[in-house]
Amino acid sequence: MGLGREFLVALLGGRHEVGPIIGLFQTPSFLQDLYLLMHKVVPVEEDIDRIGMGVYSPTIQDEAQEARERIVAQLEQLPGELSLEALRRLSLEHPVPRYRDYIKAIVKRRTVKDGDLLDWPLQEVAKLAISLNCRTP
Repeated sequence: MGLGREFLVALLGGRHEVGPIIGLFQTPSFLQDLYLLMHKVVPVEEDIDRIGMGVYSPTIQDEAQEARERIVAQLEQLPGELSLEALRRLSLEHPVPRYRDYIKAIVKRRTVKDGDLLDWPLQEVAKLAISLNCRTP
């Protein structure tokens, strides 16, 4: 399992690497498949919870579990219907049931964000109605 953890960290970067991760693998369907695979290689049951444990030196497990969860963040940031659909599928197929609600919340947030439109001033609506030759009943 160690090689899988090292692969994931090499592919997505560790906790101290900043900037965008570059690669053609960053398509919604690939990220979805990678995320599901990484849950087999880096299962949640083996996650290390360091909250309240003071100072520590991160291990490859720490790096791998953080990289695994960054995949969802990358999907959330990718624009378009394909990434939203990948998130929807994860919200249904996630191997850990308690994570499904978390991803459903991300889907809801993305749906609202993607649907946000600026309010049209009434004058713009009237112009559009005139240009479309709309009449009131």
